[in-house]
Amino acid sequence: MRLWLRTLLLVLSFELTSPACMPTPTSMRNTIIHNEKAKILQRIHLPRRPESVETKVSYRVERDLTDFYEPEFGVESNSFEPISNSSLCRTMDGEDIIPDCFIYHLEVKGTVVGADFVLLLKPQFRSVNLTISIYEVGRIDGQLSRIDKLVVVGSSSISEDLIVKTDIKEEMRQWLRGNTNYNVEKLLMISAKVNGFELPFWDVFRKTPSIDVVIGTPEKQSSRCESSSKCCLMSFYLNFTELGWDDWILSPPGYHANYCVGQCPFNSDTETQAVLRSAKTNDSSFFLPSPSCAPLYYAPLKMIYTVGENDFRKSVLHGMTVLSCSCSSH
Repeated sequence: MRLWLRTLLLVLSFELTSPACMPTPTSMRNTIIHNEKAKILQRIHLPRRPESVETKVSYRVERDLTDFYEPEFGVESNSFEPISNSSLCRTMDGEDIIPDCFIYHLEVKGTVVGADFVLLLKPQFRSVNLTISIYEVGRIDGQLSRIDKLVVVGSSSISEDLIVKTDIKEEMRQWLRGNTNYNVEKLLMISAKVNGFELPFWDVFRKTPSIDVVIGTPEKQSSRCESSSKCCLMSFYLNFTELGWDDWILSPPGYHANYCVGQCPFNSDTETQAVLRSAKTNDSSFFLPSPSCAPLYYAPLKMIYTVGENDFRKSVLHGMTVLSCSCSSH
């Protein structure tokens, strides 16, 4: 019985690792193109590509790094933690205090192409009616007060691993605009309501919130990205002319879809893996999936297209350009 089982495992191992089972560059390219075309149509709510339109219109579209990301520019990911674990913001004399508030020193050199405010929820709040409001706190006449509500997040934003990510890219750009020192101090307050009742921060969340920032840098990427290397970003440009879609997509001429390849060790030191390993320790029946190389941050695509004669539209398609990759469990 053992010999039979060993033979079967050897046969399966050979079949799974043989070249015939590995996708060729051509088949991988065709798969990516198929998926990207389907993603575009889904984002603009079309069941299929429009019929060819004879009217040709030339557009000049404003472009920046988030509209049309060039792969020869690198990206750096930085995670900013509060300057302390204390959830109190206070004035110098200590007389004015705001609870559930954290202080950040943000130092960013480069173009902000992505920024998320990240919260880790306690497991018991997975299925409740949760509303999270994030406020910017400012010092006015020596006193602390809320000066702006940044975002409001609902229960639908909670991921399977209890992470709540909120896009604050535009706020981050605004904070850094005109700041020649590339650094700024920000006080952010979190208000969490569960079923309509406001609860203290530490009753709802299990660690201090972080600010994850993706920065575009002018340095060229020197390391080679391939399937046998560590998890990395592979450049992939999608040309609408080559696809035969340039008759209805007027701008841009294409975009960098990019994708993730590479190896992820099972003991990848990510926060998600740490949480999952902790759950497995407490429950022997808990299945711990192996990590895989997957997109971490995306940039949107601004697109001008036509769906019929004299029917021109402009849309922002989110999640189109992969900017960075990481090892994660699914």
